[in-house]
Amino acid sequence: MRFFVLFRESSDPQMAKKGLERQCRQVRRFAETWPGGPHEISPYSVQIAESASKGNRLEWQEAVEQGIDYYRQGEVDAFLFSEVDRETRNPVISIPILNLVLNAGIPVFFAEEELHLDPDDPDAIERYAEEMAKSCAYLATMRRKTKGGRFDRTDVDGKLPSNTKIFGFDIADGRRIPNQAEAEALREAARIALKNGRSAPAVRWLNKQGFRTTQGKLFTTVTLNGRHGLFRNRALIGESVVRFKEKTVTLYHEPILDVVTFEALQRMLNECKLRAARSRTTSYALSGLTFCGCGAKFEPTKTGVNRYYYRCSKHCGEKAWKKDVLEWEVFDAFSHYLEHRESHQQYLELAQRSRARLENDLAQVEHDLLANDREWRTLLNKE
Repeated sequence: MRFFVLFRESSDPQMAKKGLERQCRQVRRFAETWPGGPHEISPYSVQIAESASKGNRLEWQEAVEQGIDYYRQGEVDAFLFSEVDRETRNPVISIPILNLVLNAGIPVFFAEEELHLDPDDPDAIERYAEEMAKSCAYLATMRRKTKGGRFDRTDVDGKLPSNTKIFGFDIADGRRIPNQAEAEALREAARIALKNGRSAPAVRWLNKQGFRTTQGKLFTTVTLNGRHGLFRNRALIGESVVRFKEKTVTLYHEPILDVVTFEALQRMLNECKLRAARSRTTSYALSGLTFCGCGAKFEPTKTGVNRYYYRCSKHCGEKAWKKDVLEWEVFDAFSHYLEHRESHQQYLELAQRSRARLENDLAQVEHDLLANDREWRTLLNKE
């Protein structure tokens, strides 16, 4: 039997190699030990890097459809996955994709669980769902225990919950210690930023000196003064703040900047942010006044140079409106409303004037009738 294998790699570069090696071992062992073996692994097998939190599986579905084509061409005899956990991410998305394979009459195998799904078996998907539920339950338990361990490590042991680096520090035994070269670079960058009253010169200096972020990228103004930027991080003054659902824990360590310099940086960055907000030339006339069909407000957004839109603040799926288009639609509709209202008002005024004239005419007619009546009576009395 020749298997078409789909390997799912983690999008984390460090975990990708480890996960892929394990999957290869699982698949090779299954091909050697499954009854009727040893079996063959197709050279057409595919590796896909996919995040566990991704909301769709377009690449995965394309690879599955490609494998179905290989089956129809006689190149493969069955699908093989290393384990249920590597195949499934979201049951709502994964089951329909797996159904494509079974509906094409192709057997499906899972190496770790030694699970065989026969396309002629009406309970195949149900047995797959049971294994998937076991996998999800295991992952949920592992996540809960891991989260509890991270909290205890921070709250009780006074250590960082993970070894995530930030520029300027190394990590030793779960604690941050300044990296001398990077720490001195940050001190100089802070001096340059304070001297110029903005962070852009500091960014240029860091990049010119050959420094890069912990991801190996060039520094930007967002890297330094964004909401979670380096100049905003209290770790620079020796306070690493770790927020858990239970509570916020502060870990103290050797600082890079003194408190006076850090506070001066905050004032400078806040003033720059205020100036930037005041210098904004684009005005959203309908900001806070228009609502999506789902009930949420439309919020202003910019997607590129001169690309201004209003979009649903809940991102419910309603299309984003171009700023000029929506504002014109509202202006045009409101103009027609005002015209109609003005016409209605003019009609009411005309009707009121007509009524007044009719009332005056009626009063005059009544007056004339009374006068004529008196004249007739006078004439009759004379006769």
